[in-house]
Amino acid sequence: MRRFSLSENMRKNTPIWSSGSKTKGTPSETTPGIIRIGEALRRRDRERNYETDTVLERLTGAKPTLFRAPYGAVSADVTTAAAETGHLMIGWSVDTMDWDGKNVAQILAAVRKEGKPGSIVLQHSAGGKNGNLSNTVAALPQIISYFQKNGYAFVTVPELLSDK
Repeated sequence: MRRFSLSENMRKNTPIWSSGSKTKGTPSETTPGIIRIGEALRRRDRERNYETDTVLERLTGAKPTLFRAPYGAVSADVTTAAAETGHLMIGWSVDTMDWDGKNVAQILAAVRKEGKPGSIVLQHSAGGKNGNLSNTVAALPQIISYFQKNGYAFVTVPELLSDK
């Protein structure tokens, strides 16, 4: 399982982050900031991403090497900032829209419709309607079961990229 999270969320959920995933990655610490253009803002975002990386490395013992741009908003500045901090940009191919309050059936429908070999499924660990992501938590075991029943294997993002 691939995990990207904000440092504030990681601090609150240390046991979750200290186990599990072999590969760690960083999203922008403040979602709107990564979209803005300019060296001063890019420097601020690099500093915030460094903070997130530091927290994640302390909790897991692994230095993040991947970066997911919020909203998938990739620009030359975002790509440059990721490269300057030693991160590989990574996107997704299935957006479950879980943050928008989609129910479990709607989340599963998105996975069934868009999921295929090589898919990266986007789900969230922060936000949600009124801060509630119980839909995400409830859907995850069913997503895993769906993929397993259909012969899929779960791999890390670096493993997925090495097969391309």
